[in-house]
Amino acid sequence: MKIALIGYGKMGKAIEEIAIAKGHEIVLKIDVSNTSDFTKENIQKAHVAIEFTGPHTAFENITKCIEWGVPVISGSTGWLDQFEKAKILCEEKAFPSDQYMLQSQVKFHGFDPKDAIVEIKRRDGELTTRVED
Repeated sequence: MKIALIGYGKMGKAIEEIAIAKGHEIVLKIDVSNTSDFTKENIQKAHVAIEFTGPHTAFENITKCIEWGVPVISGSTGWLDQFEKAKILCEEKAFPSDQYMLQSQVKFHGFDPKDAIVEIKRRDGELTTRVED
């Protein structure tokens, strides 16, 4: 799997080490010294982004990944005051385990899954969802 790391501090480096040991490839590393490299073109080289920054940039980083069509997992804390602006996008009829995981996390953080999770339906005849949907 091709992974983008957004935030390359202690956690980013630890994730990189584990990912490489498991046979994955790190295709992008973003930290404070190269934020200009966090572009649509660069992030779309990854199958998934792992975001570990801080409350001041996490929401923006997550939003960019979603808008640019790259699934993102965030371990950043301190940005939940902006959660109302964020919705979890989930493919309609996703695997039950995926739905359970999303619902569990939403509930853990004190939110209602009906409000926080938005299921997106693919267009007829298409294999992927579109960001504009």
